Amino acid sequence: MNIPKILFLSLLIFSTGCGSDSDSETSTAKSGTVIHDPAYDFSADATNDEFSEADVFAQYQMDDGTTAFFPANDTKIKNMGEVALSSVTTDPESYDDMPIIATLNNVYFFKLSDGIARVKVTELTGDNMSDAAIKVEYEYTSGSSF
Repeated sequence: MNIPKILFLSLLIFSTGCGSDSDSETSTAKSGTVIHDPAYDFSADATNDEFSEADVFAQYQMDDGTTAFFPANDTKIKNMGEVALSSVTTDPESYDDMPIIATLNNVYFFKLSDGIARVKVTELTGDNMSDAAIKVEYEYTSGSSF
């Protein structure tokens, strides 16, 4: 069986603002955050070396040259298409299978173990394992809707 080789990459995060809802115990609003590490935790607005605490990581797919989001732990991801970030307000209740290719200007819904995030891909850089990255803007809430 030939298994495609998938290599870890940097996940570059740029976060801005955050909505809130009545179910939310806490909301996180961070701006100007830039992170270069393979795993990311939205609620902490930080990279996390402990895979068990991370929400997502990015991988460069050598077979087709794309960069993809890969969920960590119980994270589920849905590509909502090229829509306004603010238009994604609730859980779509269906999710994409891996790999979830990062597409410029598309918005993704992340269902996390400790909340939800809406994420827009703003830039894809690099073309190999060592320099490829995904730059995003995102909003996170510990609630169930924005």
